[in-house]
Amino acid sequence: MRKVRTSRVIFSSGDWCCSVYGIENTARPYPIPAIRLWESDWVRHLSGKRWNGIGDFEKVLTFARDYHAKKKPKNIGTLTMEVAR
Repeated sequence: MRKVRTSRVIFSSGDWCCSVYGIENTARPYPIPAIRLWESDWVRHLSGKRWNGIGDFEKVLTFARDYHAKKKPKNIGTLTMEVAR
């Protein structure tokens, strides 16, 4: 499988990486902007994807939230994922 082009990578685990953009998947186009890292449903949402290595995603999510902490929204208690229907 061809690797997907990503922003500058800071940390990676499996097919997931923390980049200057946020989180990106290197095997398929699945970018998550830094401002959305604190939405509460990412792990549950991505657990349902067969292609996803959830353990790797959780490692990268933890790292990315720390790395991008300055971009954390002020209204953190009200953030949930908006899924397109």
